[in-house]
Amino acid sequence: MAVSYKSVEDAYKKKNQAIDKQVAADGNAYDAQRQDVTDSSADTLQQIYLQKERAEASQRQQQKAAGITGGAAESADIALQANYSTNRTNTLLERDKQLSQIGIQQEQAKAQAEIEKRQNDVEMETGRLSFNQDEQQQRRSELWELVRTGTYTQKMANELGYDLETLKQMANYYKEN
Repeated sequence: MAVSYKSVEDAYKKKNQAIDKQVAADGNAYDAQRQDVTDSSADTLQQIYLQKERAEASQRQQQKAAGITGGAAESADIALQANYSTNRTNTLLERDKQLSQIGIQQEQAKAQAEIEKRQNDVEMETGRLSFNQDEQQQRRSELWELVRTGTYTQKMANELGYDLETLKQMANYYKEN
């Protein structure tokens, strides 16, 4: 039975498949983080809006009770709207920042996984080269052993890189010594 490198290749393929599965699982985790950030931002935006509405209602009551109208009332309304807009913008900016960070982390994790897979491929090919070299060396040793026993053919000469006459001379040399 000939020795094969296939089992080693299969092991490296399984290792790369495991990395792919981990990337997929990580992708789900990153998606969940994105959803958490989106939900949290939506809740914050809702709270900011409700605070603005309560503040407007309270401000109208206070202005009415104090008899404030005209420019003073408008200035207070504008300030309330500006505060709401600032809080809303800051919330959206923070959401976008967090989503970007999650995206960057996910891309870094994917890149690291690809690096690991390429390292696996290099290790596998390095192992294959070593395996093939060992196999070739063993085959050459077996052929030389046959020459020592006086067996030689044109095919053997071709594999060893000699002409048939040279193998014949070597076989005779070994027989005499």
